[in-house]
Amino acid sequence: MADPSKNKRPRILIVDDQDDDIALLKRKLARSYEIEVARDAGIALRKIAEREPDLALLDLKLPDMDGADLLMRIKELSPLTAVVVMAAYGSEEVARKVMRLGVSDYVIKAIDFKRIAPIVRSVLDRRRLAVEKWKLEKELRGERDYLQTIVDCSADAIVTIDPAGSITFFSPGAEELFRVKKAQVIGESLARYLLRGEEELKWILSGVRTEGRIRNKGVDFQFGEGQRFITFLSSSVLKDEDGTLKGILLVIKDVTRNIKLEREIFESKTALESVFDSIVDPLAVISPDLFILRANRASARLGNLDVKRTIGKRCHLILAGSEKECEVCPVSETFRTRAPSSAEMRSAELGEIFIVNSYPIFDYHGELTGVIEHRMVITGQKRLEEERRRLEMELMERHKLSSIGMLVQGVAHNLNTPLGVILGRSELLQAEIDEVLGEKIPRLLDEAGGEGARDAADSTKAIRGSADACLAVILKQVDKMSRIIGNMMQKSRQEQDSERKRISLNQVLQEELTFLDADMTFKHEIEKQVHLDPEIPYIEGIYSDFSQSFTNIIRNAIDAMYHSDLKILTVTTRHDDRFIYVSFHDTGEGIEEGHIPKLFDPFFTTKEFASKDGGPTGVGLGLHSCYQLLNPYGVVFEVESGPGNTTFTVKIPIQPAAPEGE
Repeated sequence: MADPSKNKRPRILIVDDQDDDIALLKRKLARSYEIEVARDAGIALRKIAEREPDLALLDLKLPDMDGADLLMRIKELSPLTAVVVMAAYGSEEVARKVMRLGVSDYVIKAIDFKRIAPIVRSVLDRRRLAVEKWKLEKELRGERDYLQTIVDCSADAIVTIDPAGSITFFSPGAEELFRVKKAQVIGESLARYLLRGEEELKWILSGVRTEGRIRNKGVDFQFGEGQRFITFLSSSVLKDEDGTLKGILLVIKDVTRNIKLEREIFESKTALESVFDSIVDPLAVISPDLFILRANRASARLGNLDVKRTIGKRCHLILAGSEKECEVCPVSETFRTRAPSSAEMRSAELGEIFIVNSYPIFDYHGELTGVIEHRMVITGQKRLEEERRRLEMELMERHKLSSIGMLVQGVAHNLNTPLGVILGRSELLQAEIDEVLGEKIPRLLDEAGGEGARDAADSTKAIRGSADACLAVILKQVDKMSRIIGNMMQKSRQEQDSERKRISLNQVLQEELTFLDADMTFKHEIEKQVHLDPEIPYIEGIYSDFSQSFTNIIRNAIDAMYHSDLKILTVTTRHDDRFIYVSFHDTGEGIEEGHIPKLFDPFFTTKEFASKDGGPTGVGLGLHSCYQLLNPYGVVFEVESGPGNTTFTVKIPIQPAAPEGE
């Protein structure tokens, strides 16, 4: 494709204040060139600064500046612009003066305007050649500077020698490697720095002359008092324009450190392999397609094989004893996420239970090349843990019964008030009815006649109103008592239900907060702030799992605020596409940072076992029971705490995990 710049017409700037001369020049040149005009030096300099012309036709006589001075300004502003000076008459002295200033030509208006076109063409041709030469020289300087920068910055030693082996060039990298200055080695034989001296130099000269180059050959050099270093040597011939050998270029790369590192890596690899094989737990390296790349002796024992015979076998065949891929596979999860993974796995074929941990292996470029699988046999520990869990569940059942007993006491306390009101109002109503309707009205009617009858009628109306008010109160309290009893019966039924059903967590929270009013501290001393998201979805679960867990968390918040002047409990629910979040915030004393990881451990508590002043007590099973009850749902507990600012957040998957055994 042609260069578009070659099709552009050259641009000529005419600097003249004579209209006739300008018109004549335009007529002669406008057909072949782009013409611009400046009638004084100021306009000319501005136009040149905006866009450099290829040629300036400059009149020596201008109204605002001497032509020679303007010529110097033009050369400073645009060195590549060719200048042709125009004079009204000929003068050899003027011609010499302007030619010394670097003009391309000198013309006399009256004489040379007839041949101005060929003069301009000739000047522009010379300028084009000069510009091309300038560009080539600039590129050559750039290439030379670029190559010089590469040589100066190269960590490798770059050396040139003449055909006899004497050093003619020594780079900064060579000075660093040989620990000697360039001025000290120029003209010396390279043999002085070769460990095998002249013999090695002859081999290098012969090899380069025969083959034209040497690539990465191991050569031993020396410096100082015979200190040796190992290098890779590459070399090629240097020839002049007629092909005569002018010298040899050597690139010397120090690999002494690399050799040492390779030896250290080999020794480290051997040590790591020994450690790998000595680990008592099964350990294997798995490929992305689940083949065993390496296994230790413990892994081989699972399949009753020699270690070498496990290589290339499917990991589930050797490590799990199964022809099928494992349903739960941390290795596959690590290949998917590029992160460590862990899972508990049971092998019916091997009769063992494992904790399987997987860790990614990355290469130098960050590519995942394999996974380390570590199996820890926990069959015995698991059986002990199941027995311990059974005992803990028994303790939790007793703890639950104790809570229900306290709940019943609270309900009974709440029933005493409405029952007392019912009884008092009933007795009052009965007394008034007996007194007025049974004695007063009949007597008044008999003794007072017409007026008395009217009074009796008024009294009867007043008493009737009072009776109505009393009956309204009675009905209200009876209704309250009925709701309390109804809620108690509903909770009892739900707590005994062990089947999964659709439940509303908002409803669970509202019912638990209502029943906790049986705790007088909770009812009268703690301010409750409840913010429930009305849009949270139902979940599948066992009611008592969540009711018991929420109650335990709230009771912990109540205990935490026992010594606080400000007692506020805030219960909040919200949700997103994946989770429901139930948060319990209290203004209690807070939790020490070191205690947070232990909160769900069985029997961990900071409360007293038996309080002397009536303060909180505990045995450390409340939060542990929350973990045991909600763990099958895939629930995550998040705890943030500080003095007067503690938040427990229960993060519940909207699509909950299936419970164990399903």
